[in-house]
Amino acid sequence: MVVPVDVPNHTDQELHIQLRNTFLENLNSNGNYDDYEENDLERIRNDDKYCQRFILHKKGKLADALEMVDEALRWRKSFGVKDVNMGTLPLEFFQAKAVFPYNKDKEGNPIIMILVRYHRKAPEFAKELRRFVIYWVEEMEEQTKGGQMSVIMSCAGAGLSNLDLDLIKFLITLFRSYYPHSLAHILIFDMPWILQPAWKIIKAWLPEDFVDKIVFVNKTSILEYVTADNLPVEMGGTDTKEYQPPTEEDMRNAKNRTEPKRVANENGVEPKPSQVVITDDYTVIGGILKINPATHLHFNKPSENATNDVVIKLLNVSEKPISYKVKTNNIESYRVKPSLGIIKAGDNIEINVILLAGYLPQITDKFLIMAMEISDPTLSMPSLNTLWKSTPQDRIADHKLKCVLKKDEELSITEESEIEKSLKNLNLVIANLESKIQTLDTKQNSILFRQSTQLCLTVLFIAMFLGHVFLHLDSFWPSLLDKYF
Repeated sequence: MVVPVDVPNHTDQELHIQLRNTFLENLNSNGNYDDYEENDLERIRNDDKYCQRFILHKKGKLADALEMVDEALRWRKSFGVKDVNMGTLPLEFFQAKAVFPYNKDKEGNPIIMILVRYHRKAPEFAKELRRFVIYWVEEMEEQTKGGQMSVIMSCAGAGLSNLDLDLIKFLITLFRSYYPHSLAHILIFDMPWILQPAWKIIKAWLPEDFVDKIVFVNKTSILEYVTADNLPVEMGGTDTKEYQPPTEEDMRNAKNRTEPKRVANENGVEPKPSQVVITDDYTVIGGILKINPATHLHFNKPSENATNDVVIKLLNVSEKPISYKVKTNNIESYRVKPSLGIIKAGDNIEINVILLAGYLPQITDKFLIMAMEISDPTLSMPSLNTLWKSTPQDRIADHKLKCVLKKDEELSITEESEIEKSLKNLNLVIANLESKIQTLDTKQNSILFRQSTQLCLTVLFIAMFLGHVFLHLDSFWPSLLDKYF
């Protein structure tokens, strides 16, 4: 790999050209084209402004900018950013009106508005929520043509139940690592006192130059960044417009625009789409096969006279039987058992990948997992081989897994960073604080109930006494006067 040396006297224009050339040289040298989306590579090749943004983001440090290009483009491929669009998102996320575009700031930057009070942390929807946030960031990127955007995070009316530290960290990571020089400000509006300790820890995660972009504001100070006519009334502004989410028809139209049209072959069978859904734990290809692990095969370093096995788990999520096939580009170093077979609907199978003794995984080693739907689950192996040779490529879904040594991934897999430790500790503190608040609320409610009960009984006794007095008024006062006078 060619490592550039930062030259302080270079202009930004010279640096962005050097960034492009060095990245493309490394790409041609390593041959790892599959690590990136082709449209992102084209952007590096042809978009000067995009390359300059990496240089600006890293303050003219070419080596750091080059590292960010590689990290950002790999992330865009692994997360599937190019497939994030309105048609692939739940309508309910738009209808919640928790995240949406809202006017512009004083510098003309478009604003993403986040109303924290409408957010509820739900781990089962975390992936979709992140895709939803990325959708709006991508929309702003398209609108600004590579300019900057601002985020207003309104905490008005929010409590601990609305605080999602994982989402906040994800949002910050987007602008730190994947969207170069695209953030103008994150304005935190009306921060409740109960959330302030959490934000102090979050700010401690950030580099000094990034901390300056996060500003805590109120109805007065926010006017330094956004004019009143571009702020909602609840933030001290004069704009009464409300965000209107897309309708069900809008969503259907968006889905129709993004879904590839499938044309039946001569046998009347529609080819499967090449959709790939990647999560942290698994990948689903073509809507028919679930693959675990998602992106990498992690091997231990083998001893001189022992093999090293890794298991690939395949699950048929189609309603039909499927046939799978596993191939590698390094047949000298690996053995695969079984490499070809059939999985009935709903069934699963384990594939053993064996790293032979004396070999180590190389950066270029990959396994290709392929799958297709079939009509006859009883086909013999010779017939299955014949079927694979005659099946058009557009009916085959596939996905590549990379091979790595576990020691290369130890820091990211087995060791928690200080940020992750702080995040977990903070979540524990918040959970404990929530529990204590609930206990105090319960005790307070119990005290209020007892006080209310006592007050009601006192009033009742007084009422009964007065009632008794007035009912026996003729005898009460004469007897009282006789007794004391």
